[in-house]
Amino acid sequence: MCSGTGHRALSVLTTRDTISSFECWSLTPTNALSSAPGLSGAMSLAHEMGHFANVTYQIGYPYSSADHHTHAPHFAMYLSGHAEIIVPNGDKVIVNSGGNRVILVMDTMENSSTGHSYPSHEETISMMIPTKDGQIPEHRVLYDGPCTMDAVDFTKRGLAELD
Repeated sequence: MCSGTGHRALSVLTTRDTISSFECWSLTPTNALSSAPGLSGAMSLAHEMGHFANVTYQIGYPYSSADHHTHAPHFAMYLSGHAEIIVPNGDKVIVNSGGNRVILVMDTMENSSTGHSYPSHEETISMMIPTKDGQIPEHRVLYDGPCTMDAVDFTKRGLAELD
């Protein structure tokens, strides 16, 4: 998710015409507030992201990555380290402990002829959270390309400004 107060835009690694590419999505619903004790009033994402299968804690060591595909649609949550995820047109998402930390990865061998690269110059710790049965959460595509830090702040403006 794009970091910063209230941002709920998600960079998604998807495909367009069988080529891996990025889109910036808003998950549905956009303005859900938590009613859970201790979190009341905070933006809630748990119900927006859908159901999950198993979760894997992964330590990635520094390496240069060749193009590859994901095995199944999953949320990748980066806990520490630094890496770049790059698609064939040159767009990239930089993940690190201080910025974008969650992306949805969907460029499987079944839908992408190219895949993506994932070079990293330091150890990166992440959690891979597959969606249950490969289901994709309800969403709205905001624009082509990875989300930027000035993506729509839903707590202040909402989707109405995009229409």
